[in-house]
Amino acid sequence: MDEQIIDYPLLKFYRKRAGLSVKAAAEKIAVSQSTLRKWEQKAGSTETILIDQLNELCYLYGITLNDITMTGIILR
Repeated sequence: MDEQIIDYPLLKFYRKRAGLSVKAAAEKIAVSQSTLRKWEQKAGSTETILIDQLNELCYLYGITLNDITMTGIILR
C-alpha cells in the first residue's frame, strides 16, 4: 500500500526559505509557536497536524504538499 508521509524537517527549511520566524508563521496559521516547533522537529506525537493546517503552511511558504511529502511503501 502506498502512503504519503510528511517530511517534517522540510517544514522548517521552507519556513526559513520564506523568511518567516516561528512566531510569524504560527500566528498566520493560528497555532502556538511550540506546536509549530514540534511539527518541524516531529517531536510531539500529541501535536497532530491537520490537512487544512498543512495546506495553510504550504500556501504561506509558497510550496505544494508534494514538496513536503515522500511516497513510501508500507509493509505489513
